[in-house]
Amino acid sequence: MQADIKKLQLQNRNLAQSNSLMLAELNLGRDKRKLLQHEISCRSALIKANALKAGSNDEGRRKRSRSIGSDKVKDNNRRRSRRHSAFVETHEHEASENLFEIEDTIMLHSCSAGERSKLRNEAPRSSFGRPLRRAAEKVQSYKEVPLNAKMRRLE
Repeated sequence: MQADIKKLQLQNRNLAQSNSLMLAELNLGRDKRKLLQHEISCRSALIKANALKAGSNDEGRRKRSRSIGSDKVKDNNRRRSRRHSAFVETHEHEASENLFEIEDTIMLHSCSAGERSKLRNEAPRSSFGRPLRRAAEKVQSYKEVPLNAKMRRLE
């Protein structure tokens, strides 16, 4: 009986050790995966930013090459060129919004939690023409706050 108990205790100890080793390997693998995912997201953001920069240079070259063409073609395609220019302007605006999002994600991944809250409060607005989305916030009361409530210290 004593020998069986000792044998079971030894097996239990060996199982616990192997379990802790497997958990350590699993946690190490998870940490490596998180680091690699972060690195991939940073690289993809850089690639997107470079592609957008390169794309904006190509669009400028295309505009210059169009201006060299004959005047008769411009008269015939006036309506189409206006539509196209309106489309290009909206496309460029969307691209600039994406750049701000890319910069925000890069900065948020590389900062600590305390710095993240500061960045969220001080982050540049990507769309200046739109009002802030404050309509979704719940209004506590339309009455003016009493003076004694205003003078209280915030803790």
